[in-house]
Amino acid sequence: MDLSEGSVIVGSILASQKFLLQFYSDLAQPSVQKVGEALGTVIEFGTSHLNYLGAKQKALLAIRLEQYKEKIQNIPSEQITSVPPELGIPVFQRLTYTKNDEIADLFLELLAKASSKKSIHLAQPRFTQIVEFLSVDEARIISFLRGKEYLPYLSLFGEAKDGTGHRYFTPKLTGIEKYLSLDFPEAVPAYLDNLISLGILEDRPGRRLSNLTQYFTLEASYKEKFGQVESEQEKYFTITKELCHFHITSFGMKFISCVTKKTSDDEERDTASTRTYSLKIAIFDERYIKRGN
Repeated sequence: MDLSEGSVIVGSILASQKFLLQFYSDLAQPSVQKVGEALGTVIEFGTSHLNYLGAKQKALLAIRLEQYKEKIQNIPSEQITSVPPELGIPVFQRLTYTKNDEIADLFLELLAKASSKKSIHLAQPRFTQIVEFLSVDEARIISFLRGKEYLPYLSLFGEAKDGTGHRYFTPKLTGIEKYLSLDFPEAVPAYLDNLISLGILEDRPGRRLSNLTQYFTLEASYKEKFGQVESEQEKYFTITKELCHFHITSFGMKFISCVTKKTSDDEERDTASTRTYSLKIAIFDERYIKRGN
């Protein structure tokens, strides 16, 4: 390490200590030291605007810093890494005015992923912009989609006898508004369109999933709506039920895994995957030995 590199490191440490003293009285706490180490460069280059923040904004930032500290407390000290300023500064700035906890949690999870040597490769600066384009309901949908590859949906359309052509009776019915508590459940179609525009979802009309049970469950949950359509059946030559799905893109999966928390279901999947892999290796080794190699 040359003198210029040493000066940069010292500068980051001093800047982070000065900043963190506004929020923590004991900088010697291991958890606070992790915050300073991870955010040192971000604080050095990205906190000049804090001089102009009001008391309410600083109070909000104090809450977000505490939440961030909790998120990284289980990362071993040797695995803490400096958050790239290209990612950290925009996130940090947004945390000073993001009042909604669910949106803030996506930002904080992204910041936490970028604070660990094991997961920093998952964090992309573009993810910050995507979170900013999400509504609160869409943030809930993002968390709902974690661990999923597909989102099945149903739609109904009929060919009218009066010559007006095809009519869709329903939007794409996913059941999301039934699984989640949404502020505006009627806006689910618009939410899904936004997730498509952001590259998180891909619509696959006319392509059904092999597991038909999911569609049976969906139809049962919309029994009343389907009944209303059937009551108008005499006005149409045919009424067609489409079984389709949204595909979560590989980019979408990376984004979702980066901005949402790992759940117990994820851990069970990881354990099952590890067991399957170990079993395959054991079978291969047994066959290899039997062949006399």
